[in-house]
Amino acid sequence: MKLVDSGYEMVTGTWGEVDVGTTDTAKYKEYENADGTATFSVQEWAFETEYSKGFYINKEYVSVEKDSEVTESILDKMDTIKKLKFIGPIGWILGNLLLYMPIFDIKILNDVRDVLTWPYIVAGSIVLGIIVVCAFIISRTMR
Repeated sequence: MKLVDSGYEMVTGTWGEVDVGTTDTAKYKEYENADGTATFSVQEWAFETEYSKGFYINKEYVSVEKDSEVTESILDKMDTIKKLKFIGPIGWILGNLLLYMPIFDIKILNDVRDVLTWPYIVAGSIVLGIIVVCAFIISRTMR
């Protein structure tokens, strides 16, 4: 079998009883036989390695039910994924802000203090409060 695809994959959603959670990642390799009819896959998760074999099927053998049931659980998870696509970049920006905050800390405190004419401890508390409120809003949105 020859290697046809490899890389990393991340779980973005789950349905039913599964042993992985959202954002779990795995390294994968997909192989194919010489005539391209059979496949073999290897997924290396943090806690185990999974192997699977399969074969390709023609799309005319696949159908989608028009009246399939979409449960509340599935709708909730789909909604969460939509929120994460919006909130993810905001979280990345806030994370970088917190990471580099010591560099800008004195300037921000001086700016807040100059505007409000309050002591540094109050200005620091305001900056910290803004960060905590943003983290709280993100955590509530992700539920």
